[in-house]
Parts: sequence; C-alpha cells; structure tokens
Amino acid sequence: MKIVILCYANTCRSPVIEALLSEKLTLQGGFEIVARGLEGHTGETPLAMQRALDDVGIQLKSPSGERVQSQDLITADLILFADRELLREGVVANHLIWSHSFTFREFVRRSYLNPPQPESETFVEWLQVLHQGRDRSDLLGASDMDDVADPGIYGSYEDFCEMIRVISREVAALTPLLLTWQSKLS
Repeated sequence: MKIVILCYANTCRSPVIEALLSEKLTLQGGFEIVARGLEGHTGETPLAMQRALDDVGIQLKSPSGERVQSQDLITADLILFADRELLREGVVANHLIWSHSFTFREFVRRSYLNPPQPESETFVEWLQVLHQGRDRSDLLGASDMDDVADPGIYGSYEDFCEMIRVISREVAALTPLLLTWQSKLS
C-alpha cells in the first residue's frame, strides 16, 4: 500500500509524518510511505525543528524538499495532506484524487469512527466508507480539527515540539487501524 504524505514544502510536517508512519508500518511489510511537498523547498531542515526531532529521537527518512510529481499521485492508494488548504489545492489540480485524499487528521478521525473491516471489505471499499458524506465545500477555511499547524521554516523550537506531539499522537492512533490491512498486503 502506497501512502503519500503532502505538505507545502516537504520540510516540516510531511517528513515527520513520513518518519513516524514508516517507523511503525514499513517494518511490518506491505507499506510504502512517501513524503512530498506541493511546492518543494531547499530541503534544509530548520535548526529549531532538528533540535526538537533530536530531543525525541526522530530521524527523518528521506531528504526533505522533494516536490510531488504526478506519478506519486497516480500510484498512491491513499494521499494524506497536512491541512485543508493543501488538500483543496490538490483536488483542484487533479479532481480524480478526491476519493482517496484526506487531511491527515481528518483521516485519523474518520478511521476511528469507521474502523476497517478487512475480513469483509477491501481497502478501497473502506476508503469509500470514510469518504461518505464529504463535500468539497468542507475544505473551505482552516480547521484545528483537520490541520497540522505549520511552524514554517522560521518556527520556534516550542512550535516544532507541539507539531511533533500532535503528529505523534495521530500516528499512534492511526497505526493499529492501518495494520489491520497488513495481512492482505503481504
């Protein structure tokens, strides 16, 4: 299963989500986690972020700053955006991704409300269940429930610590749900 994680520059949020999800899922086999940015950036991890990552022992998996390519989206089973604004941009650029694209936090929330049933449904069918009731107009504006706050490249150490805490909590909630699909992926 290929999961693409997207943020703006692939410098802060998506590399952290990728590192934590990869740590939990790829060791089990069957998962490919990829972080990209809608715009890409210089690829340099901000110093305050690196300090926050070091403090909790997180090592980024791939070089940051990589920009998403159309092939990333075409081959993805699931696309998780760091916030609504980015999801909105992604869906406007390619409407075909809507059914398997969510904000990261929205996907965690919807997954908990509708846990996977791999014995009676496929992954695609589960995504359809999670997608039910969604409307593109829901993407207007920002949402504390859906968005992972972006400290940006000049964010403070404290802002990066909070970002990492939020992402870690969401990954811990999502991992067991995604692992229910592991037996069907091997």
